[in-house]
Formats: sequence, C-alpha cells, structure tokens
Amino acid sequence: YEAEIKERRAMWYPPFARIIRVLYTCEDAQKAFDASLAAHDKIKPILEQTGDNLLYLQRSAAPIGRLQDQYRHQVLMKIKEFKGLDAVVDRVFDAIAPLAGGSLYCDVQINPVSLF
Repeated sequence: YEAEIKERRAMWYPPFARIIRVLYTCEDAQKAFDASLAAHDKIKPILEQTGDNLLYLQRSAAPIGRLQDQYRHQVLMKIKEFKGLDAVVDRVFDAIAPLAGGSLYCDVQINPVSLF
C-alpha cells in the first residue's frame, strides 16, 4: 500500500487528483469530432480559473476511434483535488450538457477504470 500511494501522489493519480473523461460517440465522425472540440473550448476557461490545480486538458480521438459503427472523440482532464473541486466539476457538466442529443451521445466518467 505505501509504495502504491507514494507513486499515486507523485504522478497525481486518484485520490490526489481527479481524472475526468468526456467521451462523445456518434455514427457521424464529424459530429463526434465537433462536439469534442466544442466541449474542450467550453471546459478550458472553467478549468483555467482553478490556477495550478489544472494538470492536464486534452482533446483527441479515443484510443479506439470507432466501435460498433460509432466514432469516438474525447476530452481528458486531470485536476488536483482541492476544496471546491465538486463545484468546478458541476460547472463543467453544465457547460457540456447541451452539446449532446439526437444521435450524438456523451459519456462522462470520473476516474475511469479504462481509457479505451
């Protein structure tokens, strides 16, 4: 346990930080791409307000870019744990919620077990 927790602290893994994955899936590759780009643009100013608590923010195609005829694009975030983080995460959810709908699905995972 001690070795694992020491490594998690050094690498900013949970429970010392939160990893949040926003995954968009759609049969239309352009819609999934556009949604992830729009989400990134909405999330960035919210997380920049957290100062040096933001460790990572990146938009990309998912490691498995197409699954069951659905194209997949994601936004990954890593944020240090701090008082008030829950409120920031709520603001992120509120900002990206309107982007999904119709054939475009959004899945938000906090500290996902797998990034595939």
